[in-house]
Amino acid sequence: MTSDRDVLAARGAAHADALAGSGEAGQLLQRMELEVEMVSRNRAIDLEHARQREAALEAALEEARREGEHAIFALRGRDVHRDGELAELREGLKALNEQRPEDPLQFLADYLVAHKHLAPRM
Repeated sequence: MTSDRDVLAARGAAHADALAGSGEAGQLLQRMELEVEMVSRNRAIDLEHARQREAALEAALEEARREGEHAIFALRGRDVHRDGELAELREGLKALNEQRPEDPLQFLADYLVAHKHLAPRM
């Protein structure tokens, strides 16, 4: 695969041969060499910017992974706690159904307060 530098150097050589002996050949070669140098510099800058973007994206991805792991652990702990609360509520609703009190909301509230010790602690 030929690089831009090789192509420009070949063009410069061809122009130099065509203009051999004239003052224009030297100027043309200088311009071509400057173009080659600018292209090389621009490619190096683009490559460095691409590497910096890649490093930033990798850092962001790692941070997202860490945050995701923390969120999963927090949700797992919350689910265990919620399961205990739901079991307690389920038992309260069973008692509510069996006893059929006059004030069901007050009964359920009293039941949950009285049986709070049954829920697993986190």
